[in-house]
Amino acid sequence: MPGKLHLAAQFLILCNVLMHCPKQIAAQSTAFTLTQLCTPKVIASKTVASAKQRYEAGQKAEPPLTDQNNGFAWPDTPIGVIKTDDGYEFFASDSGLHSRQFWQGHWYGNSKYGSATRTIGTLDNPLGSGPPIDVTILPNSDPAVNPYYWSYDYMGGGPVYKVPDGMPGDGNLLMVYHAEINTVTTQSFYAVLALPHRPTTA
Repeated sequence: MPGKLHLAAQFLILCNVLMHCPKQIAAQSTAFTLTQLCTPKVIASKTVASAKQRYEAGQKAEPPLTDQNNGFAWPDTPIGVIKTDDGYEFFASDSGLHSRQFWQGHWYGNSKYGSATRTIGTLDNPLGSGPPIDVTILPNSDPAVNPYYWSYDYMGGGPVYKVPDGMPGDGNLLMVYHAEINTVTTQSFYAVLALPHRPTTA
């Protein structure tokens, strides 16, 4: 009986909280007004990046692909999209292995799977006609910031946020990437979300 009373008391507290939530939400919603910018509508399914298109994109990716087994395994994450004056920039992970390689006088790759690949195209053709830029995520210059970097075997990003004008770092892009620490024996992994220090080559 005491257990039932305790459960009933918890239920009443939960009901009381839920009853007050709409009032709090209504009070907060008066502080700002949302403006709808567009009205998305699903009219039909459409393939915007076929296997053939992905293969052809991989043949001209920069730096060149090092994973001949998986090829240009894009996209492997949700796609980030930024509108530019000339069209759209798309960001998503090419989940292939990006081995360290020396190309055109610079070192590229981090010897891990995944990337923060950028393409320039249209909503109907996100791969575009130019070469995909396969960017890998490098360790922070301060090893104390992310001491687990070397344990990750995959790091891939896609969702991006453009810092608005007037804010610190305005115009810069912030990307959320997904990293994995493989447990192997259980055929699973631990995952984290993070912001890259500098998703560039080195």
